Amino acid sequence: MPEEVFLLFIASCISLWLIQLATGWIDRRRDSRRIERGTVMERYRSHLILVKAHQEPDTDGWSAGVHVQFNEGTLTFRDVQLPAPTSHFPTKTTAEKHALKEAKQWVDRRLREAKIFGR
Repeated sequence: MPEEVFLLFIASCISLWLIQLATGWIDRRRDSRRIERGTVMERYRSHLILVKAHQEPDTDGWSAGVHVQFNEGTLTFRDVQLPAPTSHFPTKTTAEKHALKEAKQWVDRRLREAKIFGR
């Protein structure tokens, strides 16, 4: 009888482990499909920064849009779209780098203000 209980315990542990593996695989697959190809993604101070550059048809210059995603508290998820820059850049890479730099500055300001106000 004790051997049967032990084997049942081991089997349930393996089952839970397999479920966690499958769930992680499904989540990674779902997340990879959600983010468009060509989007720059970087984690910065517990925030996920997503940058998508696009070419302006009028000027042939490049600009980039930015989303910053983060958890606020334990139950609140935020997705903030930052205002689009008014400047245009000669290449896609420079537009992405500029947008990423501005997003990091936004995150730093947000965290600094939260610390000041004791949130």
